Parts: sequence; structure tokens; C-alpha cells
Amino acid sequence: MKMNSKTIVKMLLSQEAMTYKKIIGPMSEKTGKKYTEYSFAQRLNRGSFKYDEMLALCEILGYEIEIKKI
Repeated sequence: MKMNSKTIVKMLLSQEAMTYKKIIGPMSEKTGKKYTEYSFAQRLNRGSFKYDEMLALCEILGYEIEIKKI
């Protein structure tokens, strides 16, 4: 099953009992971008959540992204 960034972010937030409201503060600090719940959700819905944002989110939640050759 191919997963998009929205699905991955929702899964990670769910596993850590986090909401958009709780994650936007740390995300804003980490990336230097101002997020609101609405803007965060819209970035995910539009598919415009960037790789550096995904890295920041994973770091905040205690995950890392691994790239393997298949």
C-alpha cells in the first residue's frame, strides 16, 4: 500500500496521542514557519507538506526517516 504524507502524518500523530493543535507550536519553532491548525491541515490536504517539514515532524515525535534501496 502506497502512503501519502497526510496518511503518514496522521498515523504518527495518532501513535503519539498528538493533535494538530499540539504539534504546530513545536513545528513552528523547529522550522521557523508560522503554522495554524488550518494551515497545517491544508498543507497536508493539498499534498504540499515538504520533506524538510516531515523531517522536523519526525524529529519532534522521536522518529527518523530511513531510505533503503530495494
